Amino acid sequence: MGSHTEYLVTDGEKNWQVSLFGQAGSRFRPGMKVRLDMQEKRY
Repeated sequence: MGSHTEYLVTDGEKNWQVSLFGQAGSRFRPGMKVRLDMQEKRY
């Protein structure tokens, strides 16, 4: 399912990641956007 998650992510969601995490957003996989949100809160 992990592979499918990447395909399900749209360009709009990618932009959402970039605006929140900047360069880091493109580093992580689109499917991990939820995990990133949790990590950001930890920091």
